[in-house]
Amino acid sequence: MSTILLPVGQAIVMFLLAIAVVLSLILTIQSVYTLYIMLYTWDRPEASRKAKAPARLLSPRMSFTVLLPARHEEDVIQTTIERVVRANYPLSLLEVMVICSIDDTGTIAKAQQKIAQLRRRGVTNVQVIAFKNIPIN
Repeated sequence: MSTILLPVGQAIVMFLLAIAVVLSLILTIQSVYTLYIMLYTWDRPEASRKAKAPARLLSPRMSFTVLLPARHEEDVIQTTIERVVRANYPLSLLEVMVICSIDDTGTIAKAQQKIAQLRRRGVTNVQVIAFKNIPIN
């Protein structure tokens, strides 16, 4: 029995072809599965009803803190803080901390401006935390 050696270029092409075939098989299997699930729920309305999210959700009970690391974000930090505060979550259960390096005075100033605006509206759970550690990655 003789061994056939392929040139390096041809071996690479065969390897890439094998990868393409395997990837195609995986995508075909995934597509067939997705089609099956779609047809299954279309054909059985009760399965679709069971899989839907409830119309009425439980009210939030857990509090959490949003940590916003920011570095040279003067242009967007106020909008970011506003959007986090306006999230569909009770303000009494939400705390926002903007984390900045002490030398990032622009971002700190803009964040503090926004915090002052929010305090005038009665939102008191937003703060800036400035740290002084080096190096900064």
